[in-house]
Amino acid sequence: MSLINDAQNVMAAAFLGCSDPAQRLRYAAVALSQAEMLRDPVHAEQQRRELRDLRNDLLNVRGHLSPNGEPRRVPMDISERVAPAVEWLVAEVDRMRTALIAADKELQQAALGSVWRAEHEGIPLGTYRTKAAARDHCEQSMRQVEPSVTLTWVPDFSGDDSPEDLCFVAVEDVLCTGYVVVPVEIQDSYDPDADE
Repeated sequence: MSLINDAQNVMAAAFLGCSDPAQRLRYAAVALSQAEMLRDPVHAEQQRRELRDLRNDLLNVRGHLSPNGEPRRVPMDISERVAPAVEWLVAEVDRMRTALIAADKELQQAALGSVWRAEHEGIPLGTYRTKAAARDHCEQSMRQVEPSVTLTWVPDFSGDDSPEDLCFVAVEDVLCTGYVVVPVEIQDSYDPDADE
C-alpha cells in the first residue's frame, strides 16, 4: 500500500500546473522513472533474488564466524557488521603465514645438517633442532637466577645462522649473561683433521 501511496504522490506532483493529458502522462512516466517506480517486473524480481542471495550469504558467513552453541571464532561482535571480522581474519592469516614461513626456515636449516646448542659460559646445556628451543632453554635457566629482568637476544653478526648472546637491559646498558645459542654442524662421518 505504501508503494501505491508513494506513486500517487509522485504523479500528483508531476501533474501540478499541467492540464494537457498527453503531457501529464509524459510527466508521470518521467517522475515515476526518476523515483524508480517504473521497473521491469523481471528486473525487479532478479534484484530481489540477488538481495535474498546476498542476505543468505551474509547469514552463512555469520554462522561460520559465530556458530550457535559454540564459542565465537573472532574477537568481535558481528551482529551489525562483518567487515571488521574479515579484516581481523586477513591479518590473522598473514600473521600465521609469517610464523609458518619462519618455522619452515628453521626446519629446513635443521634438515640441512645443523642444530642449535644452548650454552652457559662455554658449558653445553642442550642441543636442539631449532634456535627457538635453544633460546628457551637459556631464558628459562636465566629466569631461575633473575626472574624479573628484561631479556633480549643480541646476534654476533647479521644472518639467520648467527650465534646469539642472551642479554638483559640494565639502567643505561645492555649486559650479557653468559648464555648463548650457537649453530652446530652435524657431520656425516668423523674427520680426524677437522677442528674440534
